[in-house]
Amino acid sequence: MIKRVCTATILLFVLSFSVILLGDESSTKYFPDSLDSYWIYEDQDGNEFTRRVIEGEEIGDEVLSAFSSEPELENWQDYSCFLRASLYKVNDDGIVLVVGDEIEKALKARLKYEADSYLEVIMKDAPQGGSVDIDIITEAQNDFLLLPDTVVENEEWDVTEKKGAIKMKANGPGMPEPAIMSKIKCMQ
Repeated sequence: MIKRVCTATILLFVLSFSVILLGDESSTKYFPDSLDSYWIYEDQDGNEFTRRVIEGEEIGDEVLSAFSSEPELENWQDYSCFLRASLYKVNDDGIVLVVGDEIEKALKARLKYEADSYLEVIMKDAPQGGSVDIDIITEAQNDFLLLPDTVVENEEWDVTEKKGAIKMKANGPGMPEPAIMSKIKCMQ
């Protein structure tokens, strides 16, 4: 709950300044881009992390701006693409975070946590020698549209799409076959 409130607050903060940025046509830079520039974020518990501008990365024919985060994320369930994105670009669509790999890792960590919790319940009543194989499948769009080039009041936009599924297969005599535990498709 607290993570959602923090994320929503940050998004509202960014959106509140978007009118100023979008009103100035000469404003093409949304984030400082000089090497070693940094921001220090602090959450409600006093935990800090630093986002630092690092050398950009070339993907295909475009060079993307890049950030590093310190300390590194220990638990991918805590990933927030608003705060922990490592690559971004500003184009005709608006501010786009390139986060497909990170979103897949975060979704996989969340689904693995759910599968492990479910597996713990199943294995309590499982016959001796029984086991369950778990396969977690994730897919996410690479680009995350943080802020469109033009913002219209009361208009919504899709920022990204992600899909995930947990498949389980029972092994051993007397083991009931678990159903697909979780299958999600969501737009943010």
